Amino acid sequence: MIIQYQQLQGFNAQDFSVALNNGLNDLESVLGSLEVYSIYTTVETNTYFAGFWGSYNFQMSGNHFTDNTSVATVTTLSLNNGSTNIQYNGNLTYNFNNDTFGGYFTNIAYSSKYGVISSFNFSGVFNVNYLGEFAGGTASSYSLVANGYKMSLNGTLNLNANEDITSGTIRSFSLADSFGHKLTVSGVSINYTTFDSLTDPLKGNVNFMGLYNFLLQPANLAGNDTIIADDLANSLSGGAGNDNLVSAGGDDTLNGGAGNDTLSGGLGADSMTGGSGNDIYGVNEIGDIVVEGNAGGVDLIKSSISFSLLDTDGIGENGGNVENLTLLGTAIDGIGNARANIITGNANANQLIGNEGNDTLYGGVGNDTLDGGLGNDSLNGGKGDDLYIVNASKDIVIEAFTNTQGGGIDMVQSSVTYILGANVDHLILTGDAAINGTGNQLANLIIGNSNQNVLNGSLGADTLKGGAGDDTYVVDHRLDVIDEEANLDTGDTVKYTVNASATLLSTLTIGSLNTDAVRLTATSNASLNLTQIEHLTVIGTGKYNLVGSSADNALTGNAAKNNIEGGAGHDSLIGGLGVDTLNGSDDDDVYIIKTSAEHTAAEFIDSGASTYDMVVFSSKTAGETLTLFAGDTGIENIIIGTVGAGSTNTSGTTALNINAATVGQASLRDGINGLLIRGNDGNNVITGTAFDDNINTGLGSNTVNGGAGNDYLYGDAGKDVLNGGEGNDFIGGGSGNDTLVGGNGNDTLIGGDGNDKLVGGAGADVFQFGSPMLNALSNQDVITDFSSTQDSIYLYRAIFTALVGDVLSSEDFVSGAGAVALDASDYIIYNTSTGALYYDADGNGAGIAIQFATLTSKPTLTAADIHIWG
Repeated sequence: MIIQYQQLQGFNAQDFSVALNNGLNDLESVLGSLEVYSIYTTVETNTYFAGFWGSYNFQMSGNHFTDNTSVATVTTLSLNNGSTNIQYNGNLTYNFNNDTFGGYFTNIAYSSKYGVISSFNFSGVFNVNYLGEFAGGTASSYSLVANGYKMSLNGTLNLNANEDITSGTIRSFSLADSFGHKLTVSGVSINYTTFDSLTDPLKGNVNFMGLYNFLLQPANLAGNDTIIADDLANSLSGGAGNDNLVSAGGDDTLNGGAGNDTLSGGLGADSMTGGSGNDIYGVNEIGDIVVEGNAGGVDLIKSSISFSLLDTDGIGENGGNVENLTLLGTAIDGIGNARANIITGNANANQLIGNEGNDTLYGGVGNDTLDGGLGNDSLNGGKGDDLYIVNASKDIVIEAFTNTQGGGIDMVQSSVTYILGANVDHLILTGDAAINGTGNQLANLIIGNSNQNVLNGSLGADTLKGGAGDDTYVVDHRLDVIDEEANLDTGDTVKYTVNASATLLSTLTIGSLNTDAVRLTATSNASLNLTQIEHLTVIGTGKYNLVGSSADNALTGNAAKNNIEGGAGHDSLIGGLGVDTLNGSDDDDVYIIKTSAEHTAAEFIDSGASTYDMVVFSSKTAGETLTLFAGDTGIENIIIGTVGAGSTNTSGTTALNINAATVGQASLRDGINGLLIRGNDGNNVITGTAFDDNINTGLGSNTVNGGAGNDYLYGDAGKDVLNGGEGNDFIGGGSGNDTLVGGNGNDTLIGGDGNDKLVGGAGADVFQFGSPMLNALSNQDVITDFSSTQDSIYLYRAIFTALVGDVLSSEDFVSGAGAVALDASDYIIYNTSTGALYYDADGNGAGIAIQFATLTSKPTLTAADIHIWG
């Protein structure tokens, strides 16, 4: 009778495992069956084997075995005196070592000779081991048989044959209960070779594959299962529980189900699905496929081949939903996906790529390449010569080992501004963005990209190579090297931070453009020649001589007393806080003063022959005054504003002041012409020299004092006060409501747009009116001190179109108390009682006469005092 599968109600499959012994190449089958015998009466064994001397007969006495030697080939565990229980908790092993079977090993059995056995409990390990050659004959069966109500096997049963069986067959393996009662198998590990079907013709045994398949039903897989496949194409399912599914040589399908499962691919092209839970996949072949759901836990692939977690099909195959990857064996490359991956390399030269997500990459001991991709990544190369690819400003590079500890020569390639971490040797800036690179305590090599870079080697003796783009080099070690290629750019800057002596001068010279590399070794009282560099900045407290080249240089001093000479070219010189000597020399140079404290004594001694040297006052502090001194020479222009790329401008609204009153004749280029001074759009106070200055204000409400000399003052749009001072000045108010004061001299005052106040002062002054907006409300000027004996009024012909000639005709002029136009030629009307001066375009009063001025002193005014110009 064959027991049906549904009668196996007592099975507990939690610890059931199946393992493959690959050494059994010729073993045809090992079958398992559950048999029911009507009566078991005897064990038919007594066959001898050639070379096997004796057998063992164990007699039961209480809980102890007695070992009695006999010549039988059967070992019998028997009850004494009719006891009903066999209890064995040890290990029982049959070893047939290197002997050749010459006959038949019919049976190995446990049985009772003294009545009914109520139970058989075995909790040890039962081993049948054969290490020699199975030369002939048949091992018919291995069986555990009982005549009692219940049989329980709780240990491990192993059938091992470590040599090939060249002939013969193991016919069956049986676990039998003679009365059909339930059979309980718990915690049993059965090692087998194959599940090929084989039916015993005498007993009709059920194929053990049937038992195996039953155990793999989902309802019976609730435990923590270990299932090991053979070399065929198997389908292994773990079900619920933390399962261990192991493939072998076939193309297997492994399904872990619920729980934290381990799925290990074998030699074939295996398909592994972990299901829910935190699963581990073992990948060994290119054809292996990992299928993981979107919310399937935090999973790990351990791969002995290069592997990518990218989801190429959109359904999670090939690890698209797996978080972590560890490379084993000879695997080289590991590629992440959009998740936050942890990718771990091995001892080889790995290439690890994180792709999207905030990834963590561990390189191991090889010469690795770690590329975090998008996201804020953590890159740890370990030992070896590692390359780090940085794409985000929050990427972290961790190099835990120094060179002497095996850390190797490491490099970062960064497309963002980056500062090297500890133990990383080199930095290369990539891409085309204007980014910066900073070194660490080592002797770094830092290479820029094609744009403008700031390269700072930091503490070590570094080599800085900017390449194309206007680069800035920060030199802070006396053995730093700048490698700048010729003709790639025209605006490179060196910021020199090596401390020189506070009393002795070190000379830094920008030399000829005929070498590429420059070693910076300047110390106290030493000289240094820089090539291929356009700009130079010194930092710290040491004193320096900075000497430019024939290029357009930018030379910047520190807080010490520096000597800065631009040489040929359009140079920019910044002295800093110390009392410096600044000489732009040839060509048009710019001297930049960033705060009034930077110029407390004469510093400018421009010796060149150019006529457009300029001082730029660019303070950000309102109310500061830049004072020029008698010893400041060779300067033609002063502006309040900023210096941009290749140009200067007067933008900004900071209220700053210029005082050039003490500039002497020797300070001027030709000893005659004064300065060109321009304000910004703030409220400036500007005082010119004693010579012929040209002063232009911006949009603010400014106060300008021309000083001595024949000055040109222009007020622009603000409400300005423009005072010509001494000399014959030309003063234009612009468009605001201005006050123009000529001072001493024969001055020309033009109010412009707005209601302006015009004060001629001493001398024969000219008051000009030429604004195109004649409006008695918004464009009416006041003349406070007109004198008919010496002053004149000039009217612009294009505005006063009815007037002809150069001097107003008496026929075109009418004056008197309450005067009005009387005939067609009375164009200019002067009311002597109010001082109001009108223009009547039609000359007869038909049209409205427009008042354009008031002479507040009500002086005498004749037609001869009025001129037409333009």
